[in-house]
Amino acid sequence: MARRLRISRRIVAVVVAVLMAALAANASPTGAEPFEGTNETIRNHSLVFAAGSGHTCAIDSDAQLRCWGAASFGQLGQGNQNTIGDGPGEMGSNLPPIDLGTGRTTVAVGVGSGFTCALLDDGSVKCWGDNPFGILGIGKSQGSVGAHPDEMGDNLPPIDLGTGRTAVAISVGGGHTCALLDNHDLKCWGFNTAGGLGQGDSLIRGGDPDEMGDNLPPIDLGTGRTAVAVSAGGGTTCAILDNGDLKCWGANREGQMGQGYKASSLNFGPGSELHIGDAPGEMGDNLPPVDLGTGRTAVAVSASSRHICAILDNGELKCWGAGYDGRTGRGDSELIGDEPGEMGDNLPPVDLGTGRTAIAVSTGQEFTCALLDNGTVKCFGWNFWGQLGQGHTDDIGDDPGEMGDSLPPVDLGTGRTAVAISAGSQFACALLDNSELKCWGNNAGGQLGQGNFEWVGDDPAEMGDNLPAIDIPSAGGPWLDCHDRRPTGYWLGEADGTIYPFGDADTLGNTTLASGTTLVDTEATPTGCGYWTLRADGAIGQFGDAPDLGDLDLGSLTAGENLASFSPTPTGQGLWAFTDRGRVLT
Repeated sequence: MARRLRISRRIVAVVVAVLMAALAANASPTGAEPFEGTNETIRNHSLVFAAGSGHTCAIDSDAQLRCWGAASFGQLGQGNQNTIGDGPGEMGSNLPPIDLGTGRTTVAVGVGSGFTCALLDDGSVKCWGDNPFGILGIGKSQGSVGAHPDEMGDNLPPIDLGTGRTAVAISVGGGHTCALLDNHDLKCWGFNTAGGLGQGDSLIRGGDPDEMGDNLPPIDLGTGRTAVAVSAGGGTTCAILDNGDLKCWGANREGQMGQGYKASSLNFGPGSELHIGDAPGEMGDNLPPVDLGTGRTAVAVSASSRHICAILDNGELKCWGAGYDGRTGRGDSELIGDEPGEMGDNLPPVDLGTGRTAIAVSTGQEFTCALLDNGTVKCFGWNFWGQLGQGHTDDIGDDPGEMGDSLPPVDLGTGRTAVAISAGSQFACALLDNSELKCWGNNAGGQLGQGNFEWVGDDPAEMGDNLPAIDIPSAGGPWLDCHDRRPTGYWLGEADGTIYPFGDADTLGNTTLASGTTLVDTEATPTGCGYWTLRADGAIGQFGDAPDLGDLDLGSLTAGENLASFSPTPTGQGLWAFTDRGRVLT
């Protein structure tokens, strides 16, 4: 267990604030990428908030977006550069929602290093904040958006994703952004020195007018392959494909691509061997999927700049890349994935405790947080700021005996569990089962929303009931606010098509089953005001406010393969269906 030197908080806060601003503004094409934000876990709850480098954003109960923390580049979208959350009286009703345009609401949010992106209810994407390397995708570089009046709302155009195209999911990295489109294409733009955009070169995209829209090719993921999930890191990108494979590309200095080798130098571009995606012939069918183990597929992924973690179809969590400070949870600080024979069945899962599995994962700059099947949260890795939430600053996961049952869950308060997590650069946040949002770790920009600059989680008695929830309008998202009430119930379906409501869920109807078929799964809409049902023959029923999504084409199923479950897209306008062999149908 590595122990960290304690120094003055005030001095560190000032230094870190300056460093974060410099990093976001002056990332060098030959240096390290700025830190990525994280905003992807398994279920819709994860889309309600995102933690980044020095600011945090959450979608409130009216589907309005509110952000707080550092504002040097207008990343809070308030038309100024005033930090929010570091002084009293700045949160709650005093925190205005961001103007994203007339009649527009927010479905998902991603936070990067000095910039923010939102997926809106009409499928459009808007980004604002710092804009080096065209990371905002607005056809110009440098400058910023959101730091001055009249730059937001209807004056901020949506990103051109291509003729007739909309987005169903977004992921924001430190200096680039990716969007999964309605036609299953995947497009990324922004910083690209190590090939993180997957275009076979190291050219920045999004900074010139002719680089977006139809001029931005979708990423080649292989013959017949499409993406169902994406995670953008700091110069790295990973996508889960429709067959459950995981592919990663970009910076590979520590083996974070999981291919059994690493880049031969700290340089970038086609001349630097063994990064992936920065030279022709490295993508598509030429890029092997990450070996997760015999018969294993991925259901969730989170990419950081130097390590990557994935949840497998059996609930195991595997991490690889730079293991410094214990961020891969292996009980050492070794690189994993940089040499042959380290991946696949040779890579043991992270020990989360007896009988425990992961349902969500989020990688911070040098640490990792996992949401477990019992609603607890465990974080491991670097802990200088208290971002592991243990009341001390000792690193965890870098020595034997620190993981598994020896690692206590983060204390979220008496009787409280988490439904979503997001790890920022040096802090972490959890959405609790009562819709409260709590954050801990570095607070140099007021990103913890406590009205001060104090770190949280580095000293005893700062967590649990002693950590106040952030004062914002309900952090639970629009699916927790239905018809002027807040549903806390749910629906369960029997194989015979009978739907049972629990709690305050409404009785909306049962599924009519054709002879010889059964009900496979039931999923609530993003609003919580309705649900879909999936039958074994691919028929999809809709109840309440669930839109008609049509039925699934089962023509691609192999002999003996059956539907196992399904999940709606973040907008509720599409779905992914999963088979009992780990494949994904869209």
